[in-house]
Amino acid sequence: YVPLCVQLAKSPDSLVTMVKQLVDCIHDLRHKALILHRDISEGNIMYKERDGEDWFLLIDFDLAVGLRENGQPTGPSARHRTGTLPFMAVDLIDDIAAQESANRFYPWEPSLQHSIRHDFESLFWVSLWCAVCVVSSNHKVDPELLQVGRDWLSRWEAPDKSYRSIVNEKQVIITDLLKFNVAPLSPSFSHLRGWLNVFRACIKAGSEALAHWKTEHPTASVTSAANFHLHETGNDEITRSKILEAFENYDKLPTPEPETEEVVPVAEDEKYEEIDWSKYRIVVADNPEIEEEEDFVSGDEEEKDYVSGGEGENN
Repeated sequence: YVPLCVQLAKSPDSLVTMVKQLVDCIHDLRHKALILHRDISEGNIMYKERDGEDWFLLIDFDLAVGLRENGQPTGPSARHRTGTLPFMAVDLIDDIAAQESANRFYPWEPSLQHSIRHDFESLFWVSLWCAVCVVSSNHKVDPELLQVGRDWLSRWEAPDKSYRSIVNEKQVIITDLLKFNVAPLSPSFSHLRGWLNVFRACIKAGSEALAHWKTEHPTASVTSAANFHLHETGNDEITRSKILEAFENYDKLPTPEPETEEVVPVAEDEKYEEIDWSKYRIVVADNPEIEEEEDFVSGDEEEKDYVSGGEGENN
């Protein structure tokens, strides 16, 4: 068995396969095995090639809990929050922050029930985390660029930050497309930004749908037996069918063809001698004692992210 990051360094595109397989796995654990993993993290996903195909496996069920058919746990809730902080869903960290602000001493009983949508969201954070910090063996990356990514990820787990600040850092990634688009992805995964944005949009849709339902029903408990389905699916927005359907719709989008300049014939008497630009350089010397070379860089148009969603089944 190979650790997730080792496999992704060899094959960055296998991130797509990993996510789709883990979405199936999380769903089947909940609906077939009646188990909730509750600790979806980079360290708990392994890779193995089987019969020439890629297989990603979810391991370490130490924090898993048994479920009833309706998704609620069979036993009493743990008197602590479970999960690995950088990959925990925003709602769960927000619950910790609420207990922290109330000056409650640990251990305390979580007020928010961990559900399958939180495991799906954890899978999104695992995907984004890997896309930032994993570098393919085929790429040579400036160490300073790698440090930018590490610093960005440290905002999710820095011990000197409060839980509330971590909630704010992660919440803005979910809700603000512009903030997501400046996430410092590794060069090995930059071509998957649009695909990751589809996953982000699914999580955002579920959070907004659930928040809207709570606004419309201020006195109702979303974690009651009658309404628990809304809680665990983000009002039917964060489900296996919705996530995989969004990926499928994105994959069907045509790949934009690169723009080409129109070639205009030039009369023989208008042709000029070709210039060898390699002999020239631009020198920037604001300070006469300092000279700095500046290379010519051709700018490409900014890539567009395509997000497509559709209605699907709840499961």
